[in-house]
Amino acid sequence: MTRTGSWVWDPRTEKVLYCPEEMFRIFGLDPRESLPSRDNFRQQIHPEDRDWVKKRFEESLRERVDTFAEYRVLLPDGTVRHINASGHPVLNEDGELIEFVGTALDVTERKRAETELRESEQNYRMCSNRLTRVFARLKFVFDQNEKPVDYRFLQISPSFERQTGIKNAAGRRMREIAPRHEEHWFEIYGRIALTGEPMRFENEAKQLGRWYDVYAFRVEDPKRRRVGILFNDITERKRAEVVGQRLAAIVDSSEDAIVSMDLNGTIESWNGGAERLFGYQASEVIGKSILIIVPPDRHDEEQGILERIRRGERIKPYETVRMREDGSLLDISLTVSPLRDAAGRIIGASQDRPRHHRAQAGGSGAAGHADAAGARQPRRYHGSALGLDHP
Repeated sequence: MTRTGSWVWDPRTEKVLYCPEEMFRIFGLDPRESLPSRDNFRQQIHPEDRDWVKKRFEESLRERVDTFAEYRVLLPDGTVRHINASGHPVLNEDGELIEFVGTALDVTERKRAETELRESEQNYRMCSNRLTRVFARLKFVFDQNEKPVDYRFLQISPSFERQTGIKNAAGRRMREIAPRHEEHWFEIYGRIALTGEPMRFENEAKQLGRWYDVYAFRVEDPKRRRVGILFNDITERKRAEVVGQRLAAIVDSSEDAIVSMDLNGTIESWNGGAERLFGYQASEVIGKSILIIVPPDRHDEEQGILERIRRGERIKPYETVRMREDGSLLDISLTVSPLRDAAGRIIGASQDRPRHHRAQAGGSGAAGHADAAGARQPRRYHGSALGLDHP
């Protein structure tokens, strides 16, 4: 299919003398019908372009000059085609107009590619100038089995070197830069280049010594097999997660009772030590008020602690009492201090630690004996808010 049609029109009879099948296709007309009139063609022109195209054609007839125009055709099914048209008036020896010869080139694919490229360039500029993420555009290399084997950096944003440690990356291949770069990077990007399905993921680049949060997507014509990536270096966050996981494991296996709560006193976590010390399972107390382990006559004390923590005060060690599920009481000594996030904002409080466990009057039977036995062994109770505190 040539995508180019031609036609001949007689201005004296206003009839189309010649119109090949390709012209019917371009303008969405039925080739089984008789030769279309000039009005048939005009009606297929997009309503927004129809008037100015008509004026351009009439000027060519009047002035006896060639004409060129690029306009849209609206097909019956709503499809829009872009047409690059030209017209040439044919004169006889007396200078009279006897024919008008025209051509129509379907440039829809070219216009679509131009639009995609323009949008891509706008995206590139936006990525480079406005986003905190790093941007890079990649061109892929596949082997004979369509397996992605390498990619070349075509474009990078100014912060690329700072977040990757790679100098002068533009124009170079990744295998050249990092020969031991993991295969999963090539597999993921290659799949996106082939399928066009975008993907968000986190992966480690061991040879670069970094972790990245990546959003990858295909750009430009699919045949060019190019991928755009937006990414952030999240190495510090990943290291913090590892530390946090280790601390969480320590907390979970600790014999100490460790409880976390928010600044409203709502319990967020409850480790095994707390289950053994207070008698409640985590599923029974998470989401409930910390007052569940505070004797009724000391509720005001707990509220006062939270209020002082909100103001950023550190509370010196003091002795107080907490309560087990069976109603028996624990004598403890607490050190309470505010917990802050990376920005210095107060997000909660930590409370530290019990001196001993006693049986209170009213405790009897097996529970009372257990409490008395517990009094001979110092125990620790540690509470924190919106985080894990550790001694």
